[in-house]
Amino acid sequence: MRRINICSRLQGGEILSEIKIDVDSLESGIKNLKELKNKISTNKSNAPTVVGGGSTVANIEKIGIDFKNIEDKMELLLQNTISLLNNIKSSYVSTDNNAAKTIK
Repeated sequence: MRRINICSRLQGGEILSEIKIDVDSLESGIKNLKELKNKISTNKSNAPTVVGGGSTVANIEKIGIDFKNIEDKMELLLQNTISLLNNIKSSYVSTDNNAAKTIK
């Protein structure tokens, strides 16, 4: 398990705040989100087209369109979350490596 600790210290050396990141868990979470996004992408459906008229048919078509929009928004949300988590991971790993170089 790789953990990265980021500390902010006061002038006297007292720890003001500490962030602990479990990089392995973060990578695992990113992998799970990517799998979910891929499932959504491959199982997308088209809004049904119903022949006929009346309010029931119109409502069924609207539900299909709304469901398609939800799929699209969920896919975008997952992509943005994956991107954010990758950026966080990269930032913390970079910060940890820079801190290790400073200590050497």
